[in-house]
Amino acid sequence: MLHQNVDLYICEHCRLEFYDEEECLEHEKTHSPHFDGSTNEDIAKELDALGANACSFRVGDCVMGMTVHSFKNLMSVAARALRKGADDAGKK
Repeated sequence: MLHQNVDLYICEHCRLEFYDEEECLEHEKTHSPHFDGSTNEDIAKELDALGANACSFRVGDCVMGMTVHSFKNLMSVAARALRKGADDAGKK
């Protein structure tokens, strides 16, 4: 009888399975975006997307300890503030 052990690596974020540890680690990095060098507009778009998808992140009726509505509003206000800051800086 032939017996073989196979190591299986599973992404902590999406549960995708890999046979190679390095490949799994590289994939996991795609779930943690870095914003070095991003423009205010890029970050504002990410905040808008977080607000739009708030229901996906909720536990009960809360996201990070605040109601879904409050979380959406916070993301929207933050995105507007970033855009306004970029507009004000461009006018100087």
